[in-house]
Amino acid sequence: MVRLNKHEWLFIAIILMAFAVRYYDLTHAGYTGDMLYFNAPWAQDIQGLGLFNVYTSWLNINYPPLFLFILAFTSWIVPPFFDNSMILEFVILTKLFSVLAEVVLIGAVYFWIPKHTRLKWIVPLLLAVHPGMIATTASSPARAIGQGRGATPHSSCDRVRGRPAGWPSRNLRASPRRC
Repeated sequence: MVRLNKHEWLFIAIILMAFAVRYYDLTHAGYTGDMLYFNAPWAQDIQGLGLFNVYTSWLNINYPPLFLFILAFTSWIVPPFFDNSMILEFVILTKLFSVLAEVVLIGAVYFWIPKHTRLKWIVPLLLAVHPGMIATTASSPARAIGQGRGATPHSSCDRVRGRPAGWPSRNLRASPRRC
């Protein structure tokens, strides 16, 4: 039988807390616009055209190649759509890589900080419950930029100005945007 000391139990508790805090958001669609208009269609095109040809078919792919490998892997296991609706398992598998990377980061910070300081517990615990990290990997739809304001993912004004759709103009006091 393996005996763990109190430091090892605390580390395990922090890691489990990190997973528990992210579980709800992991199992829901999150940034629905990103998943519907970008990730799922990209995954379909990766399956149809191949991983390296997807950059030629989509001009707006601004994600790193590592994420496209993740999309290729998840769409190989579970197709993104079934009867024009997104499959929850595809969403979970796509987000799972980001959540696992966060938990590995929390563990790396724990092992990097010296043993005899309170920061060894405070910093990983704060990273485990930090809302900014949770919001970027497994977010709810209300946190998405541009959602609920009528923003379209392919606005010509935003493409001309070089901003993602739905982002506010640089001059917040200016009159409404015009192309």
